[in-house]
Amino acid sequence: NSFFYELDLPNFGENIDVARGFAIFFRMAGGGAAVGIAYGFTLICILSMLDRRLSSESNMIEITTTLSVAYLTFYTSEIICGCSGVIAVVCCGIFTNAFGLGY
Repeated sequence: NSFFYELDLPNFGENIDVARGFAIFFRMAGGGAAVGIAYGFTLICILSMLDRRLSSESNMIEITTTLSVAYLTFYTSEIICGCSGVIAVVCCGIFTNAFGLGY
């Protein structure tokens, strides 16, 4: 335990009541889901604008775009918004799979 105290993490060891715990949980989960759905919608829009022919160049652009949006989703949610990055990436993938099947 002394290792974490030496790291001087903010709010480490702070007592959290049940109401604040639920608030933190829903902010992390709900915020991550919102960021993931927003990036999923953006990814669908970007993929719909790209040329969907079966050439190797367009396939590489689509793969690169998909991986870039996944990393950007995680970074935005985790670092900038302070929400769950893993939930954001999962929601982005689920939203893209559900509504972007033609792309």
